[in-house]
Amino acid sequence: MPDSQFMRFFYFASFNAIVSAIWTALIIIPPEVVNLRLPQIISGGSAGTWFFVGYITFMIVGCAGILGCGTVHHMISTIKNKTPNSKVTWLGLILWEIGLLGSTWLLGWSGFIGGTGLLNGVPIPQIHESLVGYVYPIGILIGIAIIGFLISIINIYVALVRKAR
Repeated sequence: MPDSQFMRFFYFASFNAIVSAIWTALIIIPPEVVNLRLPQIISGGSAGTWFFVGYITFMIVGCAGILGCGTVHHMISTIKNKTPNSKVTWLGLILWEIGLLGSTWLLGWSGFIGGTGLLNGVPIPQIHESLVGYVYPIGILIGIAIIGFLISIINIYVALVRKAR
């Protein structure tokens, strides 16, 4: 049976994969069903690029990144017979997920707002003004995600250098 720390990462990555699938479905859903104009927002570039960056970052970091970190936790436990601290693992993973969800979804939302504005002919200075309020919250949430990731990595290294009992 896989160790419980790996399974935590696996469940978070699985949740993120389901969310990624839903986000993808929203992009590819035919406009006759729901006309979100997401393909036009993405291909329009400019402020709409924020949407695409949020989407891709969520898939890469939220699915592959979290699952990869969980795999490293599992390898350390099975190959080296050393287990990272469970509470620190939870802390890192929760901070990572909060920062990831918050930053990527704010990127996506702001890109949707900006891209929709472009498609509707809103002047670019006005679009940029509507996006300025998202910059600091996105940056703070990215910082939280990075702190969570660093906690996870440091926890692994601490487990590696800890002497066996």
